[in-house]
Amino acid sequence: GSTIITRYTQLYPDSISGIILSSMKFNKKSNLYFKKILFNIAYKIKSKDYTDKFITNLFINSNNKKFKPVRTEYDWLNQNEAEVDSYINDNLCGNDLNLKISTIKVLNNLAIDTRKNLKVINKDLPIYIISGSHDSTNKFSKQTLKLKKKLSKLKIKNLKMTIYKNLR
Repeated sequence: GSTIITRYTQLYPDSISGIILSSMKFNKKSNLYFKKILFNIAYKIKSKDYTDKFITNLFINSNNKKFKPVRTEYDWLNQNEAEVDSYINDNLCGNDLNLKISTIKVLNNLAIDTRKNLKVINKDLPIYIISGSHDSTNKFSKQTLKLKKKLSKLKIKNLKMTIYKNLR
């Protein structure tokens, strides 16, 4: 969600009055280009709606690595077991990503983290960044701090950040 709203903010900088970014991360360009090439090859063989555990694992396979012992493959989402179980039992959650969505994710990630695109973000736009210190999707807040630093360099006037201690 944070990637999508950031890209939207870049494309339509004056159409939004404020954003909240949660668990935003910047991927290594080499990883993104590898995925882009891989997905382009897959497009030639499979349909855009093709889903596969391998594709999903390219995005979330390492999220549980730091949590031991793990009860489920989704423990990284929340330390509250009831919330994790609720996610697992919701048939709209936890589905494998399809080729089209995965390609869009990669292209958005490549687009948002360029100097040219970061500069078009409205400097008067209120931006609130939130994260948990145990959130593995953004390297335990390292990516959150990197995001704040990047936005601060852009001279965003109303930039706030909260990192919730010991939360995911």
